[in-house]
Amino acid sequence: MTETIIIGSTAIYLETPIMKDSYFIDSDPDGSQNIMSGYISTGVKTEESFYCSFYSPVLTTISGGEIPVIVKELCPTHCPENVIEPVTKERLHKQPRGYLKTVASLVGRDRNNRMLWNLPYDQRYDHEADERDTISKNIAIAGNYLLQLWQRGKDAEGWLVIKNLTKIARVLGTTTQRFKLYLIYLGGYKYPIITYSDHESLFTSKDQRLFDIKFDYINGSSSIYTPQNSRIGTRHLSFQKGSYVKRIRFRPISETRDELKGKKRTLGNILVSDHFLPFCLDLSDMAYKLACFTASNKPKGKYRADTIMEPRFLNLDRQLETQGKPRILESIKKAFRELDQKGYIGEWGYNAEGDLFTWMMTDRVVKHPELRGNVSVKT
Repeated sequence: MTETIIIGSTAIYLETPIMKDSYFIDSDPDGSQNIMSGYISTGVKTEESFYCSFYSPVLTTISGGEIPVIVKELCPTHCPENVIEPVTKERLHKQPRGYLKTVASLVGRDRNNRMLWNLPYDQRYDHEADERDTISKNIAIAGNYLLQLWQRGKDAEGWLVIKNLTKIARVLGTTTQRFKLYLIYLGGYKYPIITYSDHESLFTSKDQRLFDIKFDYINGSSSIYTPQNSRIGTRHLSFQKGSYVKRIRFRPISETRDELKGKKRTLGNILVSDHFLPFCLDLSDMAYKLACFTASNKPKGKYRADTIMEPRFLNLDRQLETQGKPRILESIKKAFRELDQKGYIGEWGYNAEGDLFTWMMTDRVVKHPELRGNVSVKT
């Protein structure tokens, strides 16, 4: 077999616990990302970030193959600096403010509802459940990532068609089976989503599914018409046990699509770096909630502690009842310190006398126009 040398591809070395010593390889013609493990013995570091390092290595791909592989134990002569083209342009995409506000409110531990992956295999069809008021951090981040992929890869009918589940599951640090369950939670339950309202003070919540998702099978069958004991999911969205899924179709709900288009009378969107995903995967639950909340607002914030704990923001009423305000305040402070250490927040403070949190964001991950000037990305 022949090998083709690919020069100037970008390898992003991740330092997150989930994907330690892994690399995102951004070298596909369609701009999608591959992930693989290993050690790049030679390469030119082109940029240093606060949670990862960027290299421009020499890569090879077997002729006729789709996935490039890292050349092992390259001699320096195989990686001459004069042919390396460091990547300087940062890739950006949009995150809808409504989804960011929604997951900032929803993310938390599920103490009352049983998660599907904790149930016996033959009991993973929830025919009664319809609504939920919590979601796990990793499922919410899967939604963030699918929104990124949808913006770059939707078809003429407005669907992101997913044929390679393994590829996305690896990026998210999970298995294909668990990723399919993520999709059930994203498209099979109704949640109190936060959206724009003409009648309320800018935004309100209503029960709705987060995304439109469909499972298509190689024989053209639909899981709707199969017995309950052969399905996994809910009455809104499920997949067949032991059946080959030909493809999965994904798209945001209409309100989210309008936000991404920047339509009037919506909450709009915010530009973020593509490194938003590995950044979020490395956060604690509270830090992720706080990161999404602050990203959906202006970069400079000032909120009373009681206000930031309300259901429309961080939604900490249950924790207040069981843990008390002093402990919750300390959890929020700890989350601010975490975001500060990672360079997401430039400065923050808490005034005990006024019970007031203040902060100022950086532009390392979220690209607020107030901090960077006007930058646009087509959707």
